[in-house]
This record gives sequence, structure tokens and C-alpha cells, in this order.
Amino acid sequence: MYLKSILAMIVFIAAGAPLAMGAVLDQSYQPVIDTDYNIHSYDLAQTVTAGVSGYLTEIDVPVMLFPQTDMTPWEFTIRATSGGVPTGTILATQTLPATSIPLDFRTPLAVDFSNPAYIAAGEQYAIALRSVGFTHDVDGAGEWMGSFEVPYSGGHDFSSLDGQAFNALPGVGAPLFQTFMEAPEPSSSLAVLVFVIGVLLRRSRPGVGTR
Repeated sequence: MYLKSILAMIVFIAAGAPLAMGAVLDQSYQPVIDTDYNIHSYDLAQTVTAGVSGYLTEIDVPVMLFPQTDMTPWEFTIRATSGGVPTGTILATQTLPATSIPLDFRTPLAVDFSNPAYIAAGEQYAIALRSVGFTHDVDGAGEWMGSFEVPYSGGHDFSSLDGQAFNALPGVGAPLFQTFMEAPEPSSSLAVLVFVIGVLLRRSRPGVGTR
């Protein structure tokens, strides 16, 4: 009975949720802005290669709203890729009202994901953006600022009319972005687990800890 109780305690401790470390900057593509990408109802995407493993909790993007538009919400998604191309598989999403989009791109918009995707180091994923239901103005609902000439070695830019099939855009540049990863940290309860195992081993040896 004693042994069963100790084993049950070990299982309980080992199953404890890990603590989380603070988010750290992973990828940063911040060259001089010399172009922009118009935001429409279809997806504009940029593939990114993770430098560290962790939960992608935040992206910072220099975007701006055109206030004369119909103020449709903006949807930010993190997507899986296949062969370096974004797919229709959505790993995380965040939708913001148009009123949350800045009118000046010089202060990047921080987009937080409440249910972030876990990305392994070296894995490629895509940041995608669209204005949901936008139908007016050929200039778009706003802009995502970028570089036309400076390449980002970890990915490429794409667009998709249906959110499923993505096509690479011409040129070597990309929209600007920064990504922040939060790595899981082993639970502090592991120290307790080690202690309990030590007690178990000590008690299980005949003549040890008894009189």
C-alpha cells in the first residue's frame, strides 16, 4: 500500500503542467521600408523559419489602416507549410477589429495569440493576414510595410485567393515582421519528484531507515 501511494504521488507530480518562460525575440526582418503590400479579403502570407523551439505567442508587424475603408476586421493566422509553401492548415489565429489597426505604421502592431502554436527550431511556418469580408476600394483595407530588394533567407512571400492554394509573389523582398517565442520550462515540481524517488528507493532497501 505504501509503495502504491508513493507511485501515485510520482505520477501526479510528473503530470504537472510545465511553467512558462518569458517570450523572447526569435526572427526579425527589419530592413529599410521601401515598399508596401495592400491588404484585401484574400490572404497575404510570409513564410518564416523558427530559430528556437517554443510557443509562438506574438508577432509584431508594421501595418496601417486606410480609415476611409469599410472597417472590416483583420485576421492574423499562423499556418503550416508544405515544401516551403503555406497551406490551409491554421495553427493559431487572432482577429482584431479595424479600430485596433494603427493609422501609422511606424509603431508596429503587436499581435498576441491566446492559443499559440508550438513550433520546433528549424520548422517553417507562415504568417498570413487578410481583411475579412473586405470588398471595396482597389487599394485595399490597409498596408503591410515591406522591403522589395532585401531578401529574408528563411522564407518567401505568398498570396492566396481562397486560403488554401498559395502562390509565390515575384521579387526577393518580404513584408517586415518580428516573432516572439515562449519556451516551456521544466516544472519546479520535478525537484519534488526527485526527492520522492530518493525516499522511495531508501525505504525499499531492507534495513535502511528502520530500527
